Amino acid sequence: MTPLDQKKLQRRASKAMRAVRGASTALPDLRRRAIVVLGMHRSGTSALTGVLAEMGCTMPEHLMAPEEMNPKGFFESDAVTGLNERLLASAGMRWFSFPPFPREWYRSAAAAEFAAEADETLRAEYGDADIFAMKDPRICRLVSFWDAVLRRAGCRPVYVCTHRHPVDVASSLQYRSGYDLDYGLLLWLRHQLDAEADSRGKPRVFVSYDQLMSDWATSVTKIGASLNIAWPLSVDEARPGVEGFLSSALRNFAARDDDGSSPMPDWVAEVHVIIERWAALGEDAADHPRLDAIRAHLDAATPTLGQAVRGLQSRAEEKKAQAGVIAGLEERLVAETGALTDRLAAEAAELNDRLVTETTALNRTFAVERAALENRFAAERAQQNDQLAARDQALAAANERAALLDNVILQRAQEIEDRTREAAEVTARLAALQADMDRLRSQHDALRVRHDRENRQLRQMTTHVAALMLRDVDERLDGRTPAAAATPAGARPGMPEPAPGDASQTGTAGQARVEELERQLAELSRHSAGLEVAVRELTSSTSWTMTKPMRWMSGRVRRKP
Repeated sequence: MTPLDQKKLQRRASKAMRAVRGASTALPDLRRRAIVVLGMHRSGTSALTGVLAEMGCTMPEHLMAPEEMNPKGFFESDAVTGLNERLLASAGMRWFSFPPFPREWYRSAAAAEFAAEADETLRAEYGDADIFAMKDPRICRLVSFWDAVLRRAGCRPVYVCTHRHPVDVASSLQYRSGYDLDYGLLLWLRHQLDAEADSRGKPRVFVSYDQLMSDWATSVTKIGASLNIAWPLSVDEARPGVEGFLSSALRNFAARDDDGSSPMPDWVAEVHVIIERWAALGEDAADHPRLDAIRAHLDAATPTLGQAVRGLQSRAEEKKAQAGVIAGLEERLVAETGALTDRLAAEAAELNDRLVTETTALNRTFAVERAALENRFAAERAQQNDQLAARDQALAAANERAALLDNVILQRAQEIEDRTREAAEVTARLAALQADMDRLRSQHDALRVRHDRENRQLRQMTTHVAALMLRDVDERLDGRTPAAAATPAGARPGMPEPAPGDASQTGTAGQARVEELERQLAELSRHSAGLEVAVRELTSSTSWTMTKPMRWMSGRVRRKP
């Protein structure tokens, strides 16, 4: 570097220091509010800044990504944190360095360079926001630097100093980074004393992590009232978001010093008591001398404690290195796992492609076979449908025939019933006719007997009359009278002899009797002829023919003994 460059850097450094020292008078009208959260690592600064975000404060453009220890986020700017890391490194320090920040650094050329970079970082992260929250535990060691930068950027910085029980903080650091508990307590003390001393006289308020977790609304109201801040959102408007954000899960490594199991160094315990009282009752300037004395003693003891602190730092660095090795191994494991995953993914993709190809081929084969089976099934089904249709038609025809047969059977049954009834009627009529015929036969036989008897009588009478007539003729021819004549031979016995004076009367009566007999004979002949005609008509009728089997059966039945 040339002498001219050295002079330029010195002028820039001097200008930066004047800006830092005179910032409060250089920009008297600062309307933009920059709420700077001051607190040691693992002290709940992320929870507090998250609540401020829910109240409407602008957050940085590029937020640090959440991690396992802070799953809900850090609410820090990656750019601001990176700048602070490099700034501390330029002074030969790290965030976990125990000695106080060197005041001579502010007169170095690096101070001006970092101040210019900080201006650009503020514009990039927060733009023209009227009220924004800025948080990084490293700022506890760099309050003077950032106070000047903010004022130069046209912002009015106000400070929210928060703390958490030192044992909780040290335990969390021990778990997260492997630091000894005593070393964690010394780091807590250094951060609290530096932040309090460098923010003294500036707008500030003290709160605690325990207060925030137990009653966040009261803490937010206290901050607004103490720093004259009108929140963009009211407590009621922000309540759903805040209560969804805060949870007891955010509280890890609760302090256990109440039962004496976690003793603290006197300075740590005394400082904790003071700021705990300030958070509850408000800042008391009477405690400033004691805090300054403790800080002075701590600075004076730093060279004496250097050996022990360096040992603690060495062990912390070793643990950090081991953590780095572990992290490297984890990264290697992740890389190898990624490579293995990629290889498995490639193999899986290849297998998947093969599976897709084979599945496609199988699907095609299946589709062809399915189509063939469907066609075959359709054909068989059509054939079965045709067969079923034919069977249905045959069944319908059979049903029709059965119906016809049923009708025929019904008709035949009706006919049989009618024929049976007719047969019964014919049988009855036949029985009646048979009875009539038997009666007629009896009458015919009686008439025949009578006819024969009367014929015999007629013949006898005719013979007798003829004999009488012949005798009368003979007597008339012979001139004899009937009285003188004797009874002729061959006269019919039992026949009365006619009186002598009655010859003519006897002839007339005989003649009448003959005529009467002839008339009766003619009548009997006619009656007999009528009976014979009736018998012939009966025997030639259909009913006589149809009832012949019945008559035969009837005759057989009558002939049975």
